[in-house]
Amino acid sequence: MATIEYFAEHSIGDASLRAIATGIGSSHRMLIYHFGSRDGLLAEVVRAVEAQQRETLAILAVDPDAPLLDQSTRFWNEVVEATLTYAPLYFELSAQAMQRNPAPSPCGPT
Repeated sequence: MATIEYFAEHSIGDASLRAIATGIGSSHRMLIYHFGSRDGLLAEVVRAVEAQQRETLAILAVDPDAPLLDQSTRFWNEVVEATLTYAPLYFELSAQAMQRNPAPSPCGPT
């Protein structure tokens, strides 16, 4: 998703849907159509990044005959690479949540 890469590079801040849309080469109306709101977009970003990490783990677990140390090292390297890219995004979303401005859960209201 282009939005994830955009946020990883530019952060979320208080960017409006219009600013985000311009940054990813879309329109704010398309973002509203697909995600309903800025919060809906942020929830999808969280869901998509988490899904990427789960896919990485699943792919690395495909070879059960590989030594555990090799599997663990490969997973660690993948996680570190993703962390270098996406950690600021996680911290920013966490900070918003701690300031009572949370992005909605990707699982819906609790």
